[in-house]
Amino acid sequence: MGELNNKVKRILDEEKSIHGLWVLGEFSNVKQYPSGHIYAVLKDQTSEIRCVVWRNSSSGLSVKPKEGMKAFCYGDVILSEQKGRYDFSITAIIEAGAGAFFLKMELLKAKLRAEGLFDRKRPIPSMPSRVALVTSDSGSVIHDMLKILSRRFPLVNVVFQPVKVQGYEAAGEIIDAIRFINSMETKPDVIILARGGGSIEDLWTFNEEDVARAIYASDIPVVTGIGHQTDFTISDFVADLRAATPSEAAEKVVPDRLEIISMLGDRTKILRNKLNTLVQFEEQGLDMAYENLQNSMMDYIENREQTATHLKALVMSLNPSSILKRGFASVTKEGLALKSIEGLKVGDRLNIAVYDGAVDADVKSVIRESRPKDGK
Repeated sequence: MGELNNKVKRILDEEKSIHGLWVLGEFSNVKQYPSGHIYAVLKDQTSEIRCVVWRNSSSGLSVKPKEGMKAFCYGDVILSEQKGRYDFSITAIIEAGAGAFFLKMELLKAKLRAEGLFDRKRPIPSMPSRVALVTSDSGSVIHDMLKILSRRFPLVNVVFQPVKVQGYEAAGEIIDAIRFINSMETKPDVIILARGGGSIEDLWTFNEEDVARAIYASDIPVVTGIGHQTDFTISDFVADLRAATPSEAAEKVVPDRLEIISMLGDRTKILRNKLNTLVQFEEQGLDMAYENLQNSMMDYIENREQTATHLKALVMSLNPSSILKRGFASVTKEGLALKSIEGLKVGDRLNIAVYDGAVDADVKSVIRESRPKDGK
């Protein structure tokens, strides 16, 4: 059974004619589960088909399924291998009776969403040095944006590419402007595509498929500020960031200089405190090093003084005067110290030095004392 269902699934997956279908029918048995998935039955007078709106598709729907609602539904035929049944997976819903402009816009949304053009959202530089403005050169939009950019971040350089934002030639001019900006040698960091409010017909240029694809093809992030808060266009879905109005778009692409000044002040304070702490820490280290050095020097000097005192005492103990003072005498013969009786004879004249004077004496006799040899 599983092999059969798998084979049928492969056939359905490969059959392009049952993908990207628009089906008109009436919703019944609509149930939304905590998971976010919506299950229902889509039927007409002769037949019905089970359908599902997955959670990730449900969040992007302009219209949600309702019991008894008649609608155009866009999606693919899928097969559940486990249950052996096929369902209609819905990714776009347009309530029957909608105006031609709305219907056309929803059809294009479904197509571009399926291609993934709405999925890419690149980050906008937090502090751009160069911003390109693509909008009309008449009216208040350009003046308001320039005023906001200058007030919030005077350092930013502005590249202005004037275009028509309504009428037959508008789409072509916008596409050319985006391509030209991308070809610049010094490229801007971000592009703002903007126009003031108006009816769906006035804003239709920004629902053109070629304009949407030009935005997607841009190497530079694009921010849209089109119409008012409640206005949404295809360009808004493709852009990297959507702002509710042109003025908000200008505010979103550059930082506020006052906030930067405040932030720098806070960071300066933090750095100053850290520096003061570091200096105090180093000063404490130097004080401790000085104290340790001073103690080491004192210990060294004290040790040297003790050594000097010891040496002085030793030298003093070896001083001949000190020896004589202890009762010893120094005997010389003809100026030479007498160390032995060898060569000494009766009648020799000796000089005997004591602590407080000297005595001249004559040798009366020489007595040899018997001593053991080699200490034995």
